[in-house]
Amino acid sequence: MPNYWCVNFDFEECLKLGFDKNLWMMQYQYSDGSGNVFQGDRKDSVTANWRRTKDVRPGDWFVAYLPKRSSPTKNAFFGIGKVRLPRKPSRPTTDLPTVESYVASQRSHDIKRGIVHYADAPVFYEDFDDVWRSADSPRMRYAQRIDVERWSSIVPHGVPWISELKVPPNEIQRAFFKIKKRHFEQISHMLRLASPNGKSAAGKKSLTTAAEQRAAADASDVAYSKGQGFQADGRLREAIEDYSMRAAKAHFESLGYQVDDVSMNRPYDLHCTKGSELLYVEVKGTQTNGAAIILTTGEVKFARKNSTQMALFLLHSISISKDGQTPSKGEQVVLSPWQIDDAGLAALSFKYQIR
Repeated sequence: MPNYWCVNFDFEECLKLGFDKNLWMMQYQYSDGSGNVFQGDRKDSVTANWRRTKDVRPGDWFVAYLPKRSSPTKNAFFGIGKVRLPRKPSRPTTDLPTVESYVASQRSHDIKRGIVHYADAPVFYEDFDDVWRSADSPRMRYAQRIDVERWSSIVPHGVPWISELKVPPNEIQRAFFKIKKRHFEQISHMLRLASPNGKSAAGKKSLTTAAEQRAAADASDVAYSKGQGFQADGRLREAIEDYSMRAAKAHFESLGYQVDDVSMNRPYDLHCTKGSELLYVEVKGTQTNGAAIILTTGEVKFARKNSTQMALFLLHSISISKDGQTPSKGEQVVLSPWQIDDAGLAALSFKYQIR
């Protein structure tokens, strides 16, 4: 199972570079023999952040994050990316060092050029060939890096912090920190609302204003607690979503499709292929009788654009165990092709321009 992380880019210029190169970068090193500090005066922080890199694995998910003090819009989250192995090979190709040996030395190594991989942290590396430097300080090169497949659902102005996400002070001071799957999904949902195409959009003008994004966050909270008959309890909501996704995947696999879950970074949930045939599937799960479902703006736009290749999988009348934690049963409805009838759409909220 993947882990989910908020990764701090420190400054907007670092965020833009990370989006451009599909990576995350941090600036934590011990002092070196030339007197460069690189935050080496904060040895405890360097040690903690370096050791944490060993916990990140290919297939984990990142949320690009800026603290309020560094965010021009005061928003927190800007995009999501799936972790991959480093693109650049280690140079020179000698025996790989380890994070633990680096931490034990309490001193930065003397490498000035090349790419350094670490044997006990498969996705983590240092890039000393990149000529980029922080405008604030030429010494700040943010050499420590982790690659993502690509940053997606990018919203240049960001979306706000979610009230449900509580991070202890000692954690939020780290370069990156772990979050729960349900929090990642809510942030991803907000980003998709603000960037309806759900595609990489580095340098693209934001589709909504910061005020509209805050409204989207409020709508997201409501949709997640009330929409589709979901309970406000996060664990149950996550269980219903997973249960519905498993049922949908099993259904389309039984029809001979190769099925991929793309719900984290696309405006639909399942990508299904069978030979030259392609099907986009939207999955919904509900405890209600399924007479109505909640759709985001992005989901509606994508379904309209791809109506001949679009399918809706609805699992309704889901039962919940007595302890309120485990979904079961349910009735399946599959619409394929799924063509959205405008007469069936009803606005749940409006934006009213005062001036």
